[in-house]
Amino acid sequence: MNKRLLLIFLLPLLSFGQVAIEMEKQQGVYMVPCKINGVPLAMVLDTGASDVIISSTEAAFLLKQGLIIEDDFLGDGKYQTADGSIIEGTYLNIRKLHIGDVLLHDVKAAVIKESNAPILLGQSALSRLGTYRISENKLIIEDYFSPSPDKASILCEKNGYKSLNFNMKAKDLPPEFRSGNCNVGKDKIVCIIEDVSKEFITTFDVEMQGLVVYFSKEEKDLERIQLIKGYLVKLDPSAGDAIPDPPTQEFNHLYNKFSSLLGKPKLMESENTAESTIYWNCKDVSLVISFRLKDIDFDENFDMLATYNMDINFIKNEFNSIENLINQF
Repeated sequence: MNKRLLLIFLLPLLSFGQVAIEMEKQQGVYMVPCKINGVPLAMVLDTGASDVIISSTEAAFLLKQGLIIEDDFLGDGKYQTADGSIIEGTYLNIRKLHIGDVLLHDVKAAVIKESNAPILLGQSALSRLGTYRISENKLIIEDYFSPSPDKASILCEKNGYKSLNFNMKAKDLPPEFRSGNCNVGKDKIVCIIEDVSKEFITTFDVEMQGLVVYFSKEEKDLERIQLIKGYLVKLDPSAGDAIPDPPTQEFNHLYNKFSSLLGKPKLMESENTAESTIYWNCKDVSLVISFRLKDIDFDENFDMLATYNMDINFIKNEFNSIENLINQF
């Protein structure tokens, strides 16, 4: 039985819509109407640039107008342009980037230390648009939907899960979470919490089976809260490739409940065809729900048994991006 087909019926059908953004072609490049924190700017569409790039002139103007603040600067770095050149600059978090009428929150940008550097619309923004193409001076976004960033900001306001928040260090854990087994890895401390209450590990009426917390090895900061659950179900060959309940019901229930609170999620691409992962994120926190087929086996009666795992992850990120999320799994 095809593992991918077993999972494909699990995810609800996402509602996508097409968006067309008028561009202007100048000297062989496409200029895209954008706004950075409310300031209108024409940006060069550059699919080969790793990040959005602005010059020190634009950065100085935004800083003078109070449209970027000190906390928006993320440190120095090196960036690759479309021609393969490596240049130095400073990371900047753009809190609001309009591409036409499409609004993205918290987009990583590079400030190049040249006053006349071109303003580039690169992959740190384009990769968040889904599938897009160029047709007759239009940027066509095939499957754009509004991720409701204002709703997703609830994750940052909550900054954790229930009584656990990301301002905690290991020593700050409440007494009821101090019983467990901890393993020290290269850069993480991973603790499986024992005897956690059913109330704590129940979210939107779905009772999970366990709690795992992750701390940074050096600072002992809480970085990840993970709720886990496993399912062992007998597969009915007559049902085709549909996944049996309760895994389907519980995953869909969580999908619908979190979507009503945070807006529709994004689907994380994975090379693992037996796994489906959806996520929501704000500037500092991500919520990631993964569902995977772990194993297929047969019992003594030759009935087919499938083992599924589902986990709910609240993750603290220094800077949220799809690459950051993928690296955590």
